[in-house]
Amino acid sequence: MALVLILLLAASLLGDLLGGAALAAPQGQAANTPIPPYHVVISEFRARGVGLGSDEFVEIFNPTGEDLSVGGMLIRSVSSAGGMTTRYTIPPGVTLHPGQHYLAATTVSGITPRDGDLSAGIADNGGVALTLADGVTIVDKVGMSSGASEGMPLPELGANLNQGYERLPGGMAGSCYDTQDNAADFVFVASSAPQSSAAPYTPCFGAATATPTETPTATNTPTDTGTPTATGTATDTPTATYTPTSSPTASATATSTATLMPPAHIVISEFRTSLPDNSSDEFIELYNPSAAAVNIGGWQVKKSSGCGSTVSTLLTIATDTILQPGQRFLAANSSSGVTGADQTFSSTISDDGGIAILSGSAVVDQAGMCAATLYREGTNLPPLSGVANQSYERRSAGCQDTGDNRTDFSQIAPANPQNRAAPATVCPGAVTPTPSSTPTRTVTPTPSRTKTPTQAPTQVTVTVIINEFLPHPRSDWNADGRTGVGDEFIELINVGSTAVSLKGWKLDDDEGGSAAFKLPDITLQPRQIAVFYASETNLSLSDGGDTVRLFGVGGYTADIFTYPVATSADVSWCRLPDGGGWIFDCRPSPGRPNSRLETGGEAGDGKGPGGQAPAPACLALPYLPDPLAKLECGQADAPGWGVRPENPELWLEGRFKWGVVFR
Repeated sequence: MALVLILLLAASLLGDLLGGAALAAPQGQAANTPIPPYHVVISEFRARGVGLGSDEFVEIFNPTGEDLSVGGMLIRSVSSAGGMTTRYTIPPGVTLHPGQHYLAATTVSGITPRDGDLSAGIADNGGVALTLADGVTIVDKVGMSSGASEGMPLPELGANLNQGYERLPGGMAGSCYDTQDNAADFVFVASSAPQSSAAPYTPCFGAATATPTETPTATNTPTDTGTPTATGTATDTPTATYTPTSSPTASATATSTATLMPPAHIVISEFRTSLPDNSSDEFIELYNPSAAAVNIGGWQVKKSSGCGSTVSTLLTIATDTILQPGQRFLAANSSSGVTGADQTFSSTISDDGGIAILSGSAVVDQAGMCAATLYREGTNLPPLSGVANQSYERRSAGCQDTGDNRTDFSQIAPANPQNRAAPATVCPGAVTPTPSSTPTRTVTPTPSRTKTPTQAPTQVTVTVIINEFLPHPRSDWNADGRTGVGDEFIELINVGSTAVSLKGWKLDDDEGGSAAFKLPDITLQPRQIAVFYASETNLSLSDGGDTVRLFGVGGYTADIFTYPVATSADVSWCRLPDGGGWIFDCRPSPGRPNSRLETGGEAGDGKGPGGQAPAPACLALPYLPDPLAKLECGQADAPGWGVRPENPELWLEGRFKWGVVFR
């Protein structure tokens, strides 16, 4: 068959695809996101510890900006099938202040201080629920099986170790995330740190206050409040009595690490010292969280001996190795099972030793597993043990550095090492590193063992970031009655504690693509979301990979994310939890909290907000040129590219939505 080149010019293509005035152009839609949640949550727990299956505890937490009464609530174990049994009743009159914890533990655990005793434990494949006094109304639930969990379950805790699960962001940042998906909300911790009501408070960043129900608005509707069903619902549902509003008090007093700026230097973002069955299965991942490219060529990755000060070099990074903003670098042991390493090393790392990256003689970043090892920051991490395919990962997708290893890292399983070919993920509010005072062609951090970032005077604190986007829709997400490229959307979120006006801000895709879209004059409140559809913005996100960019007033880059080929329809890129790290495994949720797809499930129920099931692809895209419409027909798991027997056309990656087609 003769080869015919069909070039789709930018102007005509975008006009045809978006349909000009024929498409509806809804305004940017905003919706409040319930994060932090407006109810008590289970913040940390374990179903097995050093004292075997009975070494258990359940910790609850008040993430709101108001005092909450928890007296009479029940802590109940949940079986894998969903059955519940009461393990502890909170005494009447107990009130939790904002950021306060409450702890119930088994006597076998020996945990002190604790507020109460669990009468029995939690099944390894079960879970725990916090309910109202009726034992039926669930306030919060988390578990290790589908019958005991919210959303995706957590892996079972199989070893008898001082371990557990903690709600994110964790530590001094509080347990403030609740997306209704356990896998997204909790992280495995290798060293449990249960807190009782006597522990210091850790208020959530951006926590909302509660508005009492005895307001004029509530009392001037007697027909509603007089209905027994409505009254019972208001009493039994903990969120019903709270109207989310911004809390100046909470934002003024919160000390959460979420307020920290990302580091202006290269960091160790993930590492592993060994696996139980392979002492050489090690890797070290570096990450550039700054807003400028950094030449790390010639830098060294070193190790310190276990609980000692002897150091040796693991590897010297190849000359002129450049890390772009948000890019990672992977070094792995040559005997490990890690694939795709940018460089390898042969020496092993002590399980109770330390690692560091050095520019010349200056330590840029370091992490250690012993209080006496030379390379560490603040409190050391416990040595890895007991769980296969695990690692330590820097919190906030690599964007957090408080100078304390225990605060900055969490243990994850499975490990997720990424190399330079992985998509770049730029930190919100990233700053440009300050060059050293000596002439050099590399941009390096100011040498400092404490690594306090020196920020440029023109630094802008960014709190509005890209939260989700959908490059390949196949449902009517914008509810205009049509299914097509107009249903692509980009979602923004305000992760700060103050309102931000979007006047003068712009959205854009990669350079040379669609024209930038000027955002409307709207204001985002803290934790509020705004959604912008392609039918309004005319931004066409390429299925072959593209870049989504957000520009603040004056043209500075507020956020940027580059993604590869979109391999599935109706699957979005999103941050989990909202405002966190990027993944491509999300159920499209414009204007709502982000969540993962169910295991083995589809992207949705086949219906967008418009309520209609998508029509067959060729019929649903009447404004596409015929060759491109034909490409959209076929298997749902191969939309828009590939050679098919009935239509031998090949989609090639281009900078437009459908770039170049060969016949």
